[in-house]
Amino acid sequence: MQFRLYKLSQPVIDNGWLIANWDNPLSPIHEWQADNVFKTTDGGVALRLDRSGSKEPYAGGQIRSEDVDKLGTWSWTAQAPKMVNGEVFGMFMRGHEAGTDRPLEFDWEFVGKLGNSRVKITAHMEDAAGHHIKNFGYVDVGLGFDASKGFHRYETTVTATEAVFRVDGKVVQTIDRSDMPGGVWYSGPMRSYVNLWATDPQRADWSGVFTGEGLPLTGHLRRAETPGVDYNPPTTSMKTIGTETSASMVADDILVGRAGDDSLKGGVGDDVIKGLAGDDRLGGGDGADRLQGGGGADILDAGVDDDRDAFVFGRSVGDDRLVNFDPGEDVIRMTTDSVTGLSQEARAHSLWTSRSGDDVIVHGDVDGDAVADFQVTLLNVDRLTADDFEFA
Repeated sequence: MQFRLYKLSQPVIDNGWLIANWDNPLSPIHEWQADNVFKTTDGGVALRLDRSGSKEPYAGGQIRSEDVDKLGTWSWTAQAPKMVNGEVFGMFMRGHEAGTDRPLEFDWEFVGKLGNSRVKITAHMEDAAGHHIKNFGYVDVGLGFDASKGFHRYETTVTATEAVFRVDGKVVQTIDRSDMPGGVWYSGPMRSYVNLWATDPQRADWSGVFTGEGLPLTGHLRRAETPGVDYNPPTTSMKTIGTETSASMVADDILVGRAGDDSLKGGVGDDVIKGLAGDDRLGGGDGADRLQGGGGADILDAGVDDDRDAFVFGRSVGDDRLVNFDPGEDVIRMTTDSVTGLSQEARAHSLWTSRSGDDVIVHGDVDGDAVADFQVTLLNVDRLTADDFEFA
């Protein structure tokens, strides 16, 4: 199943993920903002920490699974952001039992003070007197790698007697009642969470003091599993065609795929990337990029930047998906005279839009019968105006 994101103001999506858009009670300098969560070209989710432009200095991203489970295995295949003092990247399960606020939580937490090669593991519960308790001391585990350099699988298995924590299949920590004050142990319904945030300076002894260094910071979730659902499971890898695919490129590149399913990624410059036939994945990176999928069901991602990117469509268009389209900045460019303008409703040789959950769908008629011949889905876009389109 793919990640399906929704906001608090929208209808609940079965097995979806709720995007947080409210205050963060753990930090007076931080709030959750929905636009800091977005889909990525590999079908995963990215969470961003940046200056908020709102009432709090900083804003980050958080998602929460709709799926609720009591026992079993939860996992997150993730790439941590570059960790700086005061920053936290968390993957955890938290109790969700009606009629009680009794704490129940199992955490993986990257905290800035420890850098990218260590991670904290914590269990939270409540004792008989109603006091919030944690496993004896904070446990931080050395990973033997830099978690910001690639994706790794972080896994927690909860049984009636213990919680086992694994990294890439290797057990790194086990917590049971002998690790909890008073020998407390219980389980209950839990949801999966992932978040990225800036801590209160009063937590400096735990995470360091956040100063805004390195913003924006971005963490990536490629896959998540709960006992009930596997989100964005791996598919057959696609071949890479083109002159270069390194994200470190600084020149203006021209990358052209072939007839198969291509994966093409530009770099820092103003790239021109064409997929041609097949179901392609095109990534532009930084710079004012031009992406054209061609035929097939393509995924086009111009990256997170402030440049004007162009998503180009001719007469041959499949059911494409656009990631990180910025209304008012990026543009959908039609290069065929078979589509002449934008309409409020279905009309011959026109484009028109509709909504589907958190996404906008652009429909297009090429042959003049006022019936859509193709559609392009813009993920996590609230609205489009005429300024977001260009026509031949």
